[in-house]
Amino acid sequence: MNHSSIYDQLDPLYRAIWGKALHHGLWESIDDSPSLARLNLRNRLQESCRKSLKTGATIADIGCGYGVLSAELADDYEVVACTDSEVQAPFIPDHPRITVECGDWMSLPIHNGSQDGAVALESFSHFRDWEELMRKTSATLAGDGVLVVADWFGGRKAGWFLRRIAGMAGIPVWRREERLIEAAGAYGLEVLASEDLSTRVARTWTIFFKGALLLPVQKPSLIPLMLKVAIRQPLLLVAFPLIRLAYARKQLEYKLLILTKTNRVSSGQEGHST
Repeated sequence: MNHSSIYDQLDPLYRAIWGKALHHGLWESIDDSPSLARLNLRNRLQESCRKSLKTGATIADIGCGYGVLSAELADDYEVVACTDSEVQAPFIPDHPRITVECGDWMSLPIHNGSQDGAVALESFSHFRDWEELMRKTSATLAGDGVLVVADWFGGRKAGWFLRRIAGMAGIPVWRREERLIEAAGAYGLEVLASEDLSTRVARTWTIFFKGALLLPVQKPSLIPLMLKVAIRQPLLLVAFPLIRLAYARKQLEYKLLILTKTNRVSSGQEGHST
């Protein structure tokens, strides 16, 4: 995946603006606080897991960040918290039901068929090769294993600013949900449900922007780092409102997907499936 460099470089800024839960919020009510909105989203993932996984099941948290979701999942499951960020990894909670694996998900030594489930909270969009991603993920899942994905996807044709932002962040330009579903199907993962949460998560970027504007006053020690970003990556200064605009124009969509492993794989993939 190798996306962690920008998160590592800007780690103090991200934590100052958004804390340790580096993901969208889901606003069930306009009065929800940002922290409650993020909890709402994580709760939705956990609810999706509980529908298919029994207490005590094994589950991989792919791209776990600071381990906030991993810690919550550990109340019910044996969790493998996977991250490729050496800066974020030390923040993952020390918990008897959490095993930390630090490195690229594609090369981590997760045994085939060892996981009853997997969750990916805004991590799959960072992988450049979705077919290889699905090959690896499907292989790690036991029969009838469940994969829960919450992520943002490309909607209408991406504007130039989305392409530029993706390039500066070192991630692929946002791709359509259908491409992920096609790659999943090639390795025996079938979509059970897909829910569009776009309108309820878009407010994240308005909140982000307000937080960034207040940062020089609230955290003056971070001003040198902010100036460094302004000089080297000036578009990032306006990335938050531009991403909010992309949601309004339906150039970005946010989906919650639930997939299950079957024994069916697309023609030509049998030799790669495990």
